[in-house]
Amino acid sequence: MLEKRFIRMELLQGKDRRNKLPIFYVNMLGGQDELVFDGQSLAVDRNGDLIALGKQFEGDLIITDIDLRDGTAKKVEP
Repeated sequence: MLEKRFIRMELLQGKDRRNKLPIFYVNMLGGQDELVFDGQSLAVDRNGDLIALGKQFEGDLIITDIDLRDGTAKKVEP
């Protein structure tokens, strides 16, 4: 489901902008019964800007720097 990534981003960015806090979303990879987990962990800063994005359906390590004083970081392209 390709739209899942965009739905996830919209949900996180909405919560992020309301609460003015960065969000780090860590997602499982693989299957469990009928459930499929796509990985693609991500981070958004306090403004809702994407700052880190993991690979979809692949193991991945994402590292990002964030300014803890103001909750912002350099943006990345999705």
